[in-house]
Amino acid sequence: CVSLNIKRLVIKYVTALAITHCQDKNKFLIVRRPLDDDDLPGMWGLPAISSAEKDDPKISANQIGFHKLGVSLKLGPKLISGNQTRGTCLIHMDLYFAFMVGTPCISSATGINYPGTIYTDWRWGIPLSLKQSARKGSLCCKLLIDATEYGPLS
Repeated sequence: CVSLNIKRLVIKYVTALAITHCQDKNKFLIVRRPLDDDDLPGMWGLPAISSAEKDDPKISANQIGFHKLGVSLKLGPKLISGNQTRGTCLIHMDLYFAFMVGTPCISSATGINYPGTIYTDWRWGIPLSLKQSARKGSLCCKLLIDATEYGPLS
């Protein structure tokens, strides 16, 4: 008798945004995760939102803008997609360009009762400024670096 222990992966769909700076297209809005974050505590990354089902990316962008950044966002074209296994979860991520109206005000974002990650800070940065986060397992950071002129991490 052979016993197989097969792990069942839960699929998590994630929409991440590469929000470009209006005056410098080489810079993107990056956000800091809270220090008590389960996956990437205190790490810098891109704004993102996850769900159990694949949502309309325009709706996801609106939720990121409203709940996480306190701004209005306009969704641009898809940049890249990728997958990553984290524990018992298979993450499928689509990374889109996005454009922002206004300045992020994380403290006024309406995330008080929001179940997703609420960011603690933001700044403008180039993709290579996310290299440490990508090496620690941030899929959005890895995808942005891979999709830009900086090329894949070595």
